[in-house]
Amino acid sequence: VDLSVEEGELVGLLGPNGAGKSTLVKIAVGLVRATRGRAEVTGATAGSRAARREIGYLAELFRFPGWYTADEVLGLHQRLAHSDGGAAERGRLLELVA
Repeated sequence: VDLSVEEGELVGLLGPNGAGKSTLVKIAVGLVRATRGRAEVTGATAGSRAARREIGYLAELFRFPGWYTADEVLGLHQRLAHSDGGAAERGRLLELVA
């Protein structure tokens, strides 16, 4: 697969069950290693810290406890990504989905 996505572009993957859609996304975010070829995100190896800073992923079945606020969920992800955006970045992101 050769796929290029420009910044701000919205992409959908279509195909029958078992075609590899979920696997392709998991390779891009670093949850699965490619068995052949290479996977890069903005020139960095997929799954590397540099690549993870450029791409987001929300698992199909992942759930946060219902008592978490949206700000707390974003704060958790900031810590996991070693982001230094703080409350200002969280506020900007929350405005995008409000």
